[in-house]
This record gives sequence, structure tokens and C-alpha cells, in this order.
Amino acid sequence: MSDRGVRMGARMRPDAMAVAGAKNMIVLLAASPDS
Repeated sequence: MSDRGVRMGARMRPDAMAVAGAKNMIVLLAASPDS
């Protein structure tokens, strides 16, 4: 779902990838009231 976040995170450290992915998911969920 957050492929872009994973790609951007891949450039950073693995832990940063997880944090970025989580933030991206939260933003996407907050931006989509349908879900």
C-alpha cells in the first residue's frame, strides 16, 4: 500500500523505513475518511 514510503525508507536505515512507512500509512488513513 505504501510502496513509495518503503522505497524512500529503503534509502535510509531499516528502522527509519519502518517509521516512515508507519507515518505514511497514518497520513494515508487520515486523508481517506472512507477507510
